[in-house]
Amino acid sequence: MPDLTPAAPLPLRRRTVLQATAWTVPAILVTTASPAVAASGDRIAFISVPSTTAACAPTTEVLVLRLSGSSPVAGQLVDLSLSAGWSWGRGGGTYISDADGTVTVPAGDIVAGGTDATLTAMWAGARASTTLAATKTGGLSSDRPATLSSLPDADNADMMRLSSTGDTLVAVTSTGAIWSIDGSGSWTAVGTGAASGPDQAAFLVTRWNRAAWWINDGRLFFGGSQASIDPRANSDFVRLYALGAIGVAVRANGDVWKWDDDNGYTLLGRGAATGQSQLAVAASPATGAGSAAVWLRAGVVFVDSAPADLPAGTNEGFERVYSCPGGVAAVTSGGVLWTWTAAAGWSAVGTGAATGAGQATYLKDDVNDGPVWIRNGRLRYRDEWASIPSTTENHDFVSLTGCAGTVLAAKSTGDLWMWNQWPGWIRLTSNVAPGAGQFAYRTDDGDRDANSAYWITPRSSC
Repeated sequence: MPDLTPAAPLPLRRRTVLQATAWTVPAILVTTASPAVAASGDRIAFISVPSTTAACAPTTEVLVLRLSGSSPVAGQLVDLSLSAGWSWGRGGGTYISDADGTVTVPAGDIVAGGTDATLTAMWAGARASTTLAATKTGGLSSDRPATLSSLPDADNADMMRLSSTGDTLVAVTSTGAIWSIDGSGSWTAVGTGAASGPDQAAFLVTRWNRAAWWINDGRLFFGGSQASIDPRANSDFVRLYALGAIGVAVRANGDVWKWDDDNGYTLLGRGAATGQSQLAVAASPATGAGSAAVWLRAGVVFVDSAPADLPAGTNEGFERVYSCPGGVAAVTSGGVLWTWTAAAGWSAVGTGAATGAGQATYLKDDVNDGPVWIRNGRLRYRDEWASIPSTTENHDFVSLTGCAGTVLAAKSTGDLWMWNQWPGWIRLTSNVAPGAGQFAYRTDDGDRDANSAYWITPRSSC
């Protein structure tokens, strides 16, 4: 009997529902105004908010607001306030709008604290708030600490992102230093200047070489050098994903590129989505190598250069895609979960799936074959509740990852759980950075005892 058997469902607690809902709310919250302000029509709107900022570090993206209404909008003073723990790196939180009512807060003006914060803007009686996300950073930990022995202690203090494929692992610090480990080798310093957001570094195994594949100032790098893509196209890359010998990457303008050994770099299409968890690879477990890139355009799933062959009328509204050798999982903005396998094609699995980044994966081994996903903070396997040992533990999950025979899942509370065929579900730690791309699992096909889980243990304070 598979270890991922259904556990008896529990009534959802109100706290669980609220936490799961909060995780999927967009970063830009609803603008609010007092009744008097609403009558006058004056309004503040957040146009652009930093997607995330490393904890205890300055922002690296601009923040933009816009004023509108019956009052003059040019040259207006706008007061911004931060919740406790965040601070102003420059200035004191007062900004002046330009001629069209736009207010720009430059990158670096705000310094993050250790947790998410609320930013409130006020102007002429109008008021608006938004959430500023802080990505926790800290040292890299493992259930097999010996695998970290070749990583210098001085460099293992500010890790921010992890990405694994098979027996490889890539780690990126908040300052852009990138490290990798391959098989039984030692940790290697790959380079500096790496982008540290989700889906911006991976490991690509080509016919001729194996190395980290990553983004540096918008350019694709393979190992320590720029990738062999046409130099005229090697700019403005924002996301990438790799599985085995197949890589897929997207530029800020929506151009999506694929790498494979037979064709090198090829342009698949334009208009691709550029967010997190929106690139994948359809791979066959029989070959172990990927065969096609999977991406989204205006909610439609594409496989290489053509729309995926979902049933008529259903290929629309997709928000996330995930993949591992053996299958693809795709989630619509309405929470409908679909899967693809080479044997069965596309099929709908369930509803109510979490729609945030890093909230589903596909598990394929000699016993299990199906998606693992989050619904209302609880883990599901296929369309059944996952078999967490105590049903009271199956709540508050916010992100997960995993592939061949192993799943890691993190709670908002900092608990990190792991499942594999033996011993089933176990709790690895109660102090993990729970964001997407902040924990990973590295396999060793030749020695199962050498398989290793890795996670970022967040610093306790700034």
